[in-house]
Amino acid sequence: MPLQTVTSSANNFVSPFIAVLDASGSATLTQVALAQKVVSIAGIDETFAVSLSEADATILLNAFTVSGAGADLAVAVTDDLVAPLTSAIQTATATDKTIAAYLNSKLTEDLVVHILSTLKVSVDVSSNVTIDAASGATNMKTGLAASSDVAEALYLQIPQTTLNLYKNVTAPHNPTTGALPLQKGDVLNFVFDVAAFTITAAVTSSTSNASNAAPSNANPNSVTDGAPGATDSAPEAPYAFDSQTLEYSNTPYRVCVAVTLGSGSGAFTGLKAFSSI
Repeated sequence: MPLQTVTSSANNFVSPFIAVLDASGSATLTQVALAQKVVSIAGIDETFAVSLSEADATILLNAFTVSGAGADLAVAVTDDLVAPLTSAIQTATATDKTIAAYLNSKLTEDLVVHILSTLKVSVDVSSNVTIDAASGATNMKTGLAASSDVAEALYLQIPQTTLNLYKNVTAPHNPTTGALPLQKGDVLNFVFDVAAFTITAAVTSSTSNASNAAPSNANPNSVTDGAPGATDSAPEAPYAFDSQTLEYSNTPYRVCVAVTLGSGSGAFTGLKAFSSI
């Protein structure tokens, strides 16, 4: 599948930071992608979609604090972003697969090929990949909050028609909300890099008699099945394990979580009020 690119447009916005979504529980900052009006992030392996209720979308937008205007514009990001984004990461799907299920299927496919090419054996692989959604959400929040320019690059993608939904109709025409002023039905894209991690796989072959069972008939000279006079052979030895252990580093992936904010269109009614202080 060719790599994808996510680009901001009228109702589609891109969080201008590539966060780390780690499978081992640790998180580090990666890179920042900035643009004034259009943000584009390339190299995405898969996009996962999730729709938030109006209530959850309101919580997410209220996690941003917008103040000032023009040269005095400032956009801050609070810890309140972590909870709704964590839930979005956990529940977003692509072709009915969550991010964890998608990574697990990729790991299983890669392991089968790797073991076949390395050990020259064909095996059934059972793998289990878990993601640290909370760590990924925290890393995204940290990256957005690291510099005012980063969060501002998200705000500057918003078209004037949407900003007008949150402006007083009479002078002074100040904003009516200090939250991130997106409207219902808008999509906010968050991009994460899932770093490669190393797993240890043990490939084991053995004989077929696990329990060292006795012959099926207690009297070896009186076999009811087969030719008359046949006798059961001696029981096979118990499993003789022949194990080979290998280490495998999985492929790093870049994934996008496309969060649809509520449904329909128009302004959100539960956003926090604008403060000029």
